[in-house]
Amino acid sequence: MAGSQQTVRYAVAAVASLAAAWPAFEFALVSTLRVADPEAALEWRPGDGPALAKLVNRRIEKDRIYKANAEDTRTALRSLIATPLNRSSLRIIGLNAELSGDRARARSAMQLSDRVSRRDSLAQVWLLERAAERDDFEGFLAHYHAALSVTPELGEVLRPILVSAVKYPQVREAAQPYLRNNAPWAPAFMAKAAIDAEPGDAFEMTLPVARWLSGKQYQPAIAQLAYRLAADGRSGDALKLAEATWGDFDAKAFASSAPNKITTDERLGRLAWSLANGGGISVRTNDEGLMNVSIDPLARGSLASRDFPVQGGRDYTLTQRVKFSGRAERVRIAWRADCVAAADKPAKRIWDQPIPPRSEATTYRSTISVPTGCNLVTLTLSGTGPESQPPANLSLEQIEFAPSSR
Repeated sequence: MAGSQQTVRYAVAAVASLAAAWPAFEFALVSTLRVADPEAALEWRPGDGPALAKLVNRRIEKDRIYKANAEDTRTALRSLIATPLNRSSLRIIGLNAELSGDRARARSAMQLSDRVSRRDSLAQVWLLERAAERDDFEGFLAHYHAALSVTPELGEVLRPILVSAVKYPQVREAAQPYLRNNAPWAPAFMAKAAIDAEPGDAFEMTLPVARWLSGKQYQPAIAQLAYRLAADGRSGDALKLAEATWGDFDAKAFASSAPNKITTDERLGRLAWSLANGGGISVRTNDEGLMNVSIDPLARGSLASRDFPVQGGRDYTLTQRVKFSGRAERVRIAWRADCVAAADKPAKRIWDQPIPPRSEATTYRSTISVPTGCNLVTLTLSGTGPESQPPANLSLEQIEFAPSSR
């Protein structure tokens, strides 16, 4: 009898343990099914909000659109009984209300989802669209920030929309706090705005917060925007932007045409001198503007290049003092000037000049006539090395590009 009583106690304890463990088992099962099979998860636990959200998200991903579904609304309402503060269920209720024409209910559900948590990216996209409809630019940026902070991939879709809105002063002002605080989406946004926004609009947005954009992640965007400003005839604003961005940038010194440490500042992209270093060609400069060039046998290519802001319709003078050494008779160098055209048109050659090899230092002055409407001219020095050993060397002791005297 005692043995049978002990067996019963063990059986009761086992049943009690199973009963106590069942909620944990069910939770683990449903949690697994939410990812692998959300429909099965809903069968196990009708009204499971996360499973419903996963199922709806899969449908949207498959169909590329969400279609009204009354059963989704009923399931979402059921889930709110168990979990009242369920952002995903509130969003699903809002989507169905929107599709059924009940805009007021949709807005209430989406706003409540937003108050519960800003981590539902679909709700944030819905809210930013409504903010744009009523010209609520601060609200638009706030929901844009929330959506991309949770789902950065949305930037591919939403970024062009925000960039196109940079033309509005209110959007430029609303974006500045996020640029100042280095929002995670800010570098990609600036990169896109520097290319696609009107340069004047992007400049007005960027200048007040430029000093917060001095990091390397913004460098290509600042260089691109500065270049577009110069191409638009606003070289002064281009240098003003650079000076506002980098505290160590000297706009006055950068305006010099001689190649040196300042005018080769790579942060300014093509507005700075670009010097060859590879492929058998080596170019070095010093603080006095001296350019030393070494060209290996059979090597050829660009030695140095820079885009200069100019005034269309004026003549400019390129002054240079060149000295060859080594196998001077075997090396060839030549200058060319191209007018930078619009992005969809090729550059136009407006001048070229070969420099004959001479052992003594020789000064050359060349006049370059800039056509009307041209705001940027690319000056390029190219070279070809000797046919046999050793390499050729030359130096340019003076390079000055300036408007001709009238």
